[in-house]
Amino acid sequence: MPLKRTPPPSTLNRGEKEENVFCPRFIIPQSGSTPNLTDMESDNNTSRFKRKRENSPVFMQEIRSLLSASNAKSDEKFTALQSAMAEVIAQNTEIKDAIAFTSKQYDDMMVQLNQLESERKSDRVHIQQLEEKVENLERMLYSTKIEIRNIPKKPGENKDDLCTIITRVGNVLETPIQRQDIKDVFRVNYKDSKSSAIIVDLSSVILKENLLKKRSSFQQQKQAKQT
Repeated sequence: MPLKRTPPPSTLNRGEKEENVFCPRFIIPQSGSTPNLTDMESDNNTSRFKRKRENSPVFMQEIRSLLSASNAKSDEKFTALQSAMAEVIAQNTEIKDAIAFTSKQYDDMMVQLNQLESERKSDRVHIQQLEEKVENLERMLYSTKIEIRNIPKKPGENKDDLCTIITRVGNVLETPIQRQDIKDVFRVNYKDSKSSAIIVDLSSVILKENLLKKRSSFQQQKQAKQT
């Protein structure tokens, strides 16, 4: 028959918790070396020094000086940038003004050219009209004039002598010409020839045409006699 043994009495008091048995108050380090208390003290001193330096007035003044210098540089850069922008804007304004001035000059020139072209066309029409008038006047002036060549010039010849010659020519052509039928008579010297011609201005176109017809028939009769 087996024997029953009673467990040994517990050493815990009733007021203590069981967890104190498994969680001792002091933890013994595993290694045999002791912690470096000097390093811990130096770290604490450095952090204290940093906190004191950061809170010191000299440090704060240095920070303010750095910030002021940085702000001053930023202001200088901003001022320089503003100056450069103002110069660029001024240049752009000058360029715009120059372009506007050039465009205005071009427009004015085009207006002047159009006006000159219109005036040129008008002048051309006017010149054509004047040429037609001159031609008509020449026709009217020469409508009663006859040119007579191959009649020698006498020394000291005057208009009376020329009128006598014209009268004789009319008699030869069987077309009587009176003094009152002669409006004007004069000689014309040609540069390319030593001979001269007599220009007679008759009183009517009918007399001129009759004289020309008689001249044609006279020449035909003369040629017929020669053959």
